[in-house]
Amino acid sequence: MIAAILLLACASCSAEKPVPPRTAAPITQAATPQAATPQAKPPIQSDPKGHIDVTEVAIGEVKGRKVVLSAGREGLVQVRDATTLRPIGKPIPGLAPIEYTVLDGVPLVLVTTRQGTVEAWDLRSRTRRGPALAAGEDVRALTAYEGIAVTWSEEGVKSFDVTSGRLRHRIWDWNSGEWLGVADVQGVPVLLAGTSEFLLSYDLRTGRARGGELEFSDEMGERDDTPPSFEDLEVATIGGHPVVLMPTDRYGVRVYDLVTRSFLPWIEQRHYGRSDADDTALATHRGTTVVLSVEETPRSDDRDLEGGAEIVAWNPENGQTVTSFRVDGPVSTVAAEGGLVVTGGPDNAVRSFDLASGREQAVAHGSDVDRALGMAVDGTIGIADDGSGWQAWDLTTYSRIGTRVLTPHYLTSVAVGRHRGRRIVVTGHGEEDPSVRIWDLANRKELRSPLTGFRAGVSQVAVARLGGRTLIVAAGDGKAYDEDDHDFDDPRAESTLRVWDLESRSPVHSPMRIGKRQITGLGLAKVNGRPVAVTLSEGSVQVFDLEAGRRVNGWAVSGFPQALATGMWRGTPVMAIAAGKQLLVRNVATGADLIPPVKLNSSVTSRTLAMRGHMLVVDDQLDDQTSHVIVDMATRRVVTSF
Repeated sequence: MIAAILLLACASCSAEKPVPPRTAAPITQAATPQAATPQAKPPIQSDPKGHIDVTEVAIGEVKGRKVVLSAGREGLVQVRDATTLRPIGKPIPGLAPIEYTVLDGVPLVLVTTRQGTVEAWDLRSRTRRGPALAAGEDVRALTAYEGIAVTWSEEGVKSFDVTSGRLRHRIWDWNSGEWLGVADVQGVPVLLAGTSEFLLSYDLRTGRARGGELEFSDEMGERDDTPPSFEDLEVATIGGHPVVLMPTDRYGVRVYDLVTRSFLPWIEQRHYGRSDADDTALATHRGTTVVLSVEETPRSDDRDLEGGAEIVAWNPENGQTVTSFRVDGPVSTVAAEGGLVVTGGPDNAVRSFDLASGREQAVAHGSDVDRALGMAVDGTIGIADDGSGWQAWDLTTYSRIGTRVLTPHYLTSVAVGRHRGRRIVVTGHGEEDPSVRIWDLANRKELRSPLTGFRAGVSQVAVARLGGRTLIVAAGDGKAYDEDDHDFDDPRAESTLRVWDLESRSPVHSPMRIGKRQITGLGLAKVNGRPVAVTLSEGSVQVFDLEAGRRVNGWAVSGFPQALATGMWRGTPVMAIAAGKQLLVRNVATGADLIPPVKLNSSVTSRTLAMRGHMLVVDDQLDDQTSHVIVDMATRRVVTSF
């Protein structure tokens, strides 16, 4: 996700023009990232098994120890020490929404599953407690109160007994829910359910409506011009009465008294409901209860890939801002207890703060698998291209390195490597300038003259090492590719693989013939200790020995192959190929399938694929919407899509 946003950010710097698809350069193993915080801190290692997009955080207590719970799109709930954010034990399988609760003195976390159920897990023993709750598909909201769990899914609002799993009440059949909450109203637990046009209340124990629901549309069915944002509702106390705080776009905050069932005067608070974060939270600041709101802040110094955020604490009785602090990263979820504030976001990180000082106390980075997508990566450096230039990024701090480099002509591919201890960037260019250019990453200047030889453009580039030498590997088309008018009898139409010695700038071998099909992928691997290049084109994948300068193997590939990634898995050189609605994982040496094809929901039409250990990331596009899919090769399951 983050890499995709990087590309969008770079693309906004240049004029739009139609560009052909292209693939990511080979990905190398990422090095240890460090935290991106305003204070100087030692590096913090990313967790390869950690979160991919933190979707919800919560705070609880286990055996007298305060803990932070966090859920990610990869399908795991992490339990961490609230002070250090170091993991405690193994993660729990599950998705957001999650809910911390205590039942008969036992701390539990309720988690959602992909099967449309809610499970209760004992946080002390990490074991399931009771049967799964049959919530229904697409659980949107979840809350719990004294052994009762309430879910809102495609099957509406239901309440369950957590211990027995018994369905207590089918409260409401409406399937479009946004928020659930529970308030104690004069000793009665009241369930609150908010959707696009209604706020309804029910007696949680009986499941019966209390009446007096709020309807945010008129008698003609037209939507109220001041409807609240139901994702950001919060229950607080004003004048001893429980109230619901409801942010609106125009007039501030609506306040509804649950005892008198009437509105109190408007509160002016410009920060409430002003971001994409789905959560607010109640915290304590110097003995006073405050509401925490998230306000997105634009990038001012290019530190963050997705900008940062500001946490604003305000008094619910008068709307006045009490304090605020900046989060050096995006925030989509927030939780608080007392003066402890915890945030999570799409940069895969969980952060904790002291509300009084605004100081970041700890940060725990998640997986970096999604950051490989759409970039050429060398250790902690990523290179993103937008067709007319390239930008270097430090993947440990999510910050730009230097300024964006404009290339003379259209850029088709990019790679990053090392030469004489310096990092270099290699760019391939289209038919207007069918050349390979090498750049010094440190000063962003081009090194000497470009490498040439292709007739109709360079499709893919890579950087290899052979006997202490740095090799530039490039695959290109011999003739401008035209689906409707391609002369396969013309020898100039032959695509080739070329290899240069970077030091001498001379070809290492004669051009190696690939075929008369457009090249869609290039990767590097080692077979029996010898470096090889793997090329992908329509109908076939081929392997070339870079030392001998000849083709050594090739196999047919059906299903319109669109993307290629290479790497090592379980000690074997592997190539992953996106073809149609499936991902193929094959042995580079033998061409044999290592696992059965992994089925996808749609055809892969983009040409971006990356490999991180046992994980594959593919950038798919369907109905003009980009979808990033992460597949676990070991289980052949789609871990998540976002």
